Amino acid sequence: KGFKCRFHTTLLSFSNDEKTGFIIASIRDEISTHEYRIRTKYLLGADGARSQVVKELNLPLAVLPGQ
Repeated sequence: KGFKCRFHTTLLSFSNDEKTGFIIASIRDEISTHEYRIRTKYLLGADGARSQVVKELNLPLAVLPGQ
């Protein structure tokens, strides 16, 4: 569908570029330990309730982690 998915990576940080509207994410590849930055329109966290994205954006959860 036109997007790339990266496995075995850790999101280190992200910020919104106000000029372009893009998200700039700092990522670490856990296999090579190489760190790099990605410019993207969307940031998808599929790591559950303990997601770093959930924490950083302080998103409300209907169920608390561990429930």
